[in-house]
Amino acid sequence: MTDTVSQALRAGAGLLTLIVPALAAPPQGLILTGAGVLLVVASVLGRFSAWAGTLAAVVPVVQCAIWPPGTALLAAEGLLILGYLLLLDGLTGLRGQLRFGVAGLIGAGLVLAALEVPAARSAWLVLAGLGAAVAAYVIAVPIRHTGDSRRG
Repeated sequence: MTDTVSQALRAGAGLLTLIVPALAAPPQGLILTGAGVLLVVASVLGRFSAWAGTLAAVVPVVQCAIWPPGTALLAAEGLLILGYLLLLDGLTGLRGQLRFGVAGLIGAGLVLAALEVPAARSAWLVLAGLGAAVAAYVIAVPIRHTGDSRRG
């Protein structure tokens, strides 16, 4: 991926993370949004990109903590911030993790859908949700082999 395309993706993702909290914040919260925009621009164009991008990801977290949007928007904001941080880190090491990313997005979509459904009073539904969370964890976490494979 060319450097210009990578910079454009990082800038777009960074600015996108600032939109949801800005919509939920009162007018004085736009000061934080402006600071976030400046940090995103500094992370793409400046030589302070190592820390400016991370600070830019902190701005929407602080805004969501002070002026929380709805539950579904909060979950979506978490995904946007995760995507932005992954783009800051670079896409080179992520090619082998594509299936885990897709599984995570499917799981996040199911969680978003479940958050919008009124809570049931059934223990079976809670048990099914717990089982789904465990299954998502098992699928998403890569298996790490430790030790020497030559030992029997």
